[in-house]
Order: sequence, then structure tokens, then C-alpha cells
Amino acid sequence: MVAFVGLVGRWHQIWIQLLAGGSPLQITHDDGNHNQPRWAPDSSTLIYHRPSDTNGEPGVLYEISALGGHARPITASMTTADVSHAGDRIAFFLGDSERFALMTCGRDGSGLVEVAILPASRGVSRLGGTAATIIRSRSATTPMSSPTFIRRAGWSPAVCAFVPTSG
Repeated sequence: MVAFVGLVGRWHQIWIQLLAGGSPLQITHDDGNHNQPRWAPDSSTLIYHRPSDTNGEPGVLYEISALGGHARPITASMTTADVSHAGDRIAFFLGDSERFALMTCGRDGSGLVEVAILPASRGVSRLGGTAATIIRSRSATTPMSSPTFIRRAGWSPAVCAFVPTSG
């Protein structure tokens, strides 16, 4: 299956599509934009970002069944999240005009950890709902505890930072 975002009326909604074909299935239906779905490792759920209606304020990360239903809020976030390969933690960004923090937490929102602080002078304080890509620096089996490479997409040239997860 592939998850994607499509415009329905004036809102971005999340859909899934079987690679073998058939009709796409709309997963989200409520008013508001739903951005950058990420599959959980077992493909049973999607994690996505819903930006705030107020510019500069954090939005919320949600988890929803791959077949739709009620979305469960996880935590506040300025960006979309990436899910650990074990599926138990997510990584995302929180910040303001002074600093930006790479954060992790459990899929239920518990165990919030500030991994690294990136000052606004690094050019990452304005990361938005679809701006950040968090890429672990080693193989696909690398745990969340290994060093992390952060790339700010959309700028030319890209702004990058390498941070140890110990902060």
C-alpha cells in the first residue's frame, strides 16, 4: 500500500492505495489539513501531522488506523514525524524563533526527550509542517539512539545538521 495526501474541497486529506490497483481509500475526513503520513513499521497505522491554524504555533501529531477511524493525538509538533524501526518511538521538531529542538517520544506521547537543540542561527528555526526530513545516519536497522542527520528540504542549498542523539 501507499499513503498519500489529496485535496478534498479545501482540505488536504490522507488516502491509501493498494499497489495492485483498485480504488483509493480516504483515511481522514475532518476539516483541516493532514500532512505527510508515515507508516508504522507493521503497516497497521499511519502517523501524520496536522498543522496549527495559527502561524508559528505547533500543530499536532496523530496516529490513525490504516483503514481509517478515529485519529488519536500523540503530541505537539512543528513538523511531521519519523517512526523508529522498532515502531516504539517517533522523532519530530518543536521550536520557536530562538531555538529548534529535535525531540523523541513514545508512540503514545510519553517519554518526551529533547535530543538536540539547534539555534535559530543554523537556519532551521522556520521548519514547517512539511519541511523537515529526519534521516538516521546508518543502515535501516539503526536504532533511534544512534547519531541523526537532519536535512531541511526545500532550500537551495539544503541546510543540514548532524547531531548526536545524546544532545
